[in-house]
Amino acid sequence: STLLSALCAQLWSWLPCVQLGSCWDEKLFSCQVFQLLSNSTILSSCLQLVVVWNAAQVTRGGEVAMLAKAQIDVDIQALKIAFFDDTRMVSCGRDNVRLWRVRSGALRSCPLDLGEYHSLEFTDLAFEEGQAAQREPEDRTLFVCSKSGHVLEVDYKNVCVRRVRQLLPAEPQGCQQLDKAGPGIAINSISISSAFCAMGSEDGYLRLWPLDFSGVILEAEHEAPVSSVCISPDSRKVLCTTTAGNLGYLDIQSRDYHTLMRSHEDSVLAFSLEGIWKQMATVSQDNTIRVWDLVSMQQLYDFTAAEEMPCAVAFHPTQHILACGFDSGMVRTFSLAASDLLLEHKQHRAAITGLTFSPDGNFMFSSCLQGTLALYSCMTQKSHVLRVLGNVVARDAGSGPDALVVSGDSRLLAFVGPSKYVVTVMETCSLDELLRVDISILDLTSTDLDSAMRLCFGPVPRGELLVSTSANKILVLDAKTGRVVREVSPVHRVSCSSLALSEDGRYLLTAGDKVLKVWDYQMRFDVNFQVYIGHSEPVRQVAFTPDQRHVISVGDAIFLWDFLALPTEGSPPARKLHKPFLFTEGNSEKLKDSSETPRQTVPLPLLSSPPCLEVSSEELAGKGKIHLVLGKTPCLVQQHPWSHGASHSLAAAPKPFPGAAAHRCCSLLCVTESRKEIKSPQSQRSIRPDSYRHFTPRFKASVLPKSFSSPPAGSEVLKLKAVIGYNGNGRGNMVWSPDTGFFAYTCGCIIVVEDLHSGSQHHWLGHAEEISTLALSHDAQVLASASGKRNGDSHCQICIWNVQDGLCTASLFHHQTQVQAMAFSQDDRFLVTLGDYSDQTIALWNANTYQLMSSACISEPVHDVAFSPFSHRELACVGKGAVMFWLLEQQEADVKLKV
Repeated sequence: STLLSALCAQLWSWLPCVQLGSCWDEKLFSCQVFQLLSNSTILSSCLQLVVVWNAAQVTRGGEVAMLAKAQIDVDIQALKIAFFDDTRMVSCGRDNVRLWRVRSGALRSCPLDLGEYHSLEFTDLAFEEGQAAQREPEDRTLFVCSKSGHVLEVDYKNVCVRRVRQLLPAEPQGCQQLDKAGPGIAINSISISSAFCAMGSEDGYLRLWPLDFSGVILEAEHEAPVSSVCISPDSRKVLCTTTAGNLGYLDIQSRDYHTLMRSHEDSVLAFSLEGIWKQMATVSQDNTIRVWDLVSMQQLYDFTAAEEMPCAVAFHPTQHILACGFDSGMVRTFSLAASDLLLEHKQHRAAITGLTFSPDGNFMFSSCLQGTLALYSCMTQKSHVLRVLGNVVARDAGSGPDALVVSGDSRLLAFVGPSKYVVTVMETCSLDELLRVDISILDLTSTDLDSAMRLCFGPVPRGELLVSTSANKILVLDAKTGRVVREVSPVHRVSCSSLALSEDGRYLLTAGDKVLKVWDYQMRFDVNFQVYIGHSEPVRQVAFTPDQRHVISVGDAIFLWDFLALPTEGSPPARKLHKPFLFTEGNSEKLKDSSETPRQTVPLPLLSSPPCLEVSSEELAGKGKIHLVLGKTPCLVQQHPWSHGASHSLAAAPKPFPGAAAHRCCSLLCVTESRKEIKSPQSQRSIRPDSYRHFTPRFKASVLPKSFSSPPAGSEVLKLKAVIGYNGNGRGNMVWSPDTGFFAYTCGCIIVVEDLHSGSQHHWLGHAEEISTLALSHDAQVLASASGKRNGDSHCQICIWNVQDGLCTASLFHHQTQVQAMAFSQDDRFLVTLGDYSDQTIALWNANTYQLMSSACISEPVHDVAFSPFSHRELACVGKGAVMFWLLEQQEADVKLKV
């Protein structure tokens, strides 16, 4: 049987990118050249036929009709339509250059007499640009280039070779006549403008020549051979591609080269997503491991294994570490922060088929073609082996990113094995077997044995395990009992190659027969899926991005899809305001509508800083400066006319720096003034900085009685009913969670929790002194409040409140005077507290046990502190003329703060 009985060429519109039509012809295969010109003619060349299609009616709903076709018995490397006549074409290849024309429904050609150059391998051709008024349109020069460096100037009208040149790299002029011996520049592509000629060659150079080829005007060197070049219509830029998958352009005026895109040279085998630094790692059959920035879409790292092919890849969930498995059985871990190899594990003797981390980052798992399963401990940066089991993973199940899957709570590990008919579930920390399900006996009506292919865990509360089978079904199993909850069939025409479930458990993503399908996971409709095409080869892996706004699929290339599903029912409107995970754009600040029409959406705060308070006329006369200080070296970054006075606030905004490359994207803005004098740390502890951010408690004319007994609960004579007012003396003493609606503020030593819908209040009493600041966890489940020390106490008080019941669960004592600011880490694992100008200490607390983990003294007063929105290990604080960046270094259970 034939491998391919028909060829389908799809025609797409640029705006928008939708398919307009398809061109079908039987007995066509291995299509080499395809060109579209003037929206009317399509020219395709295959090993047996040259076909011309009429696309004039396709934009108006018409069909793509065949105009003419012709049998060929020559090699064709390039085929182009004449821009001055859609019925004329030119082709070139090994040993031939041919001129084509469509007339009376027939496609005819005539060869060009090459004379002594008939044995050359011609690679590309281009027509002379421009046209003189006294010349006929076809009276122009055709340039044809070759692998030997020869450039033929062909008289198109008279069908003859006018002149031949050979470009030699050794000569200074770069251009010699044919009587000079020596190997020429192997030219792969040529493009002509009215002023110069651009050529891409096998030696990796893009060269610009004058039309008389007297010498090189400009050149740009690449890492790989240049495969194609194209001059822009304004002749200011030259676009080029390389065989290494790079796309870039040369700016002729500035003489700068810009790389637009890099790509793999072969099929992509697997990928892994990382949510903190927003990066993606891919492995390919081109023996490279590449790390990409998902915001800028630029390649950050490129690891090459000369004699090994990477098979599997996985990001560590919390550390900047990448693990990769190879066909030799080696598992290597890399530190991306240091760009260094950490460890090599040699537990396997065959190609790695599965590699994954547990979601909590404590364990790593790997499997190979021999059926070996290995468990690693990843508590520290350098992992070590805990247990190795043989003959537990199916040898004939094949490799893939879904070979090993871990549940969302990091408790269960599932894989296909010990045979392809069995699915095994183990405990992650010990590899003790918990469940074994025989897939082949679940369908009693079928005479064929069904085998498991790919696995995926469902949401943790449901406890479901999804299994795709060779019978094109998806079985939803109970992960504890192995009972079949439901069955989906048929899924694809062939077996499912990958499947993924959205984080909210509403959508199922499957890949098979070169298409993607998005399913309603509950299967509530008559048609529960949508189909998406685009891949030309089998899809090897699909996955949702962590924010569920995009889908990534790999195979013949890396595809990024916008996921436009509606948000979960009942979700707050603020969810629509979150920035997407990919393609982050800068926010624009617009003037508010001055009309009295009610706003339809919740207003967002401006990115600019609020106006400074109590600024004198002398300060307004000068310009404020924004300083970025790393360590002790100041560096002027930017000037704004609105930044006056001392540093007042700090904000960590999730907007990336333009062109961010090797590290995570985060911008940090602070407004400071230049230092006028330097004082000793001892004197600074008693002098209040000239910053509105610092808290000063109100003067108290009364004191608490020495002896006081509170009445029993429920028998109080007086009970606080309502609080009217707000403590404007506090700093950061109002919190609001848009997702949950929790709203709280302080008045004196009372925390007022108010329902914004009904206006009802709850009062949390636990402080005896005026509350200085509040901090709310990101999940709005924990509130931290701080107040000064009472008479006789040695430290001020920090209360930890349970938002659900309003009870104080812990009291923290560390700072000696006031607490200036507090903040929770992005994952709510840590709480940082900052002392005021008299205390000058920063403390880090475990947000689960509220034990003090680390503390450090600061030489100068600090005004504010903030965690990075992308990493719980990074925070920054701002003071007088300086910004300090802190890193949380964790060694087993110990955590240290490092500047």
